[in-house]
Amino acid sequence: MHGHSYKIRTYIRGKVNPDTGWVIDFNDLKTAVIPVIKELDHKILNEITGLENPTVENLAIWIWNKLSPHIPLLSKIEISETATSGCIYQGE
Repeated sequence: MHGHSYKIRTYIRGKVNPDTGWVIDFNDLKTAVIPVIKELDHKILNEITGLENPTVENLAIWIWNKLSPHIPLLSKIEISETATSGCIYQGE
């Protein structure tokens, strides 16, 4: 058994609201992302339903599936396992 530290980025795509000047309020994005990260943080990923094989690719899909119902403008998930290795998932 060994552990990893991941860097996870969420991306959104949409039109800039002319009134607010943004596509999404980053506080709303943060509100959706934090509970998902808490499900993963300091956990044995193999023991989380849907992550029995916790490759970075499967982790990206799992996070996408958790976030996309709450973030309709989600365009991709990027996960870096190391400075030179990672995955970008853009849904199916």
